[in-house]
Amino acid sequence: MKRRVVLIIQCRIGSTRLPGKSIMDLAGEPMLGRIIERIRRCRNIDEVVLAIPDTKEDLILKDIGIRYGVNVFRGNENDLVDRYYQAAINYNNSYL
Repeated sequence: MKRRVVLIIQCRIGSTRLPGKSIMDLAGEPMLGRIIERIRRCRNIDEVVLAIPDTKEDLILKDIGIRYGVNVFRGNENDLVDRYYQAAINYNNSYL
């Protein structure tokens, strides 16, 4: 049985050092979009999930994820590990 590989991208708008970094323009597209484009070139990934905080300011990231055709998981803003874990359970629960 082939193991299902789910790649989870953590992203948020509220960075303290460079707020909005993930939506900054990189050759005409948001940086997050460029990252997703590059990840899609990987042959061994079955699914890509964008894990973002469940806040109003992060809704733009949800829109970008949908535009680039990836699943979006919205979770706890302050607990990065829980957000990642919950996304993994949600999209790859048969192996946890």
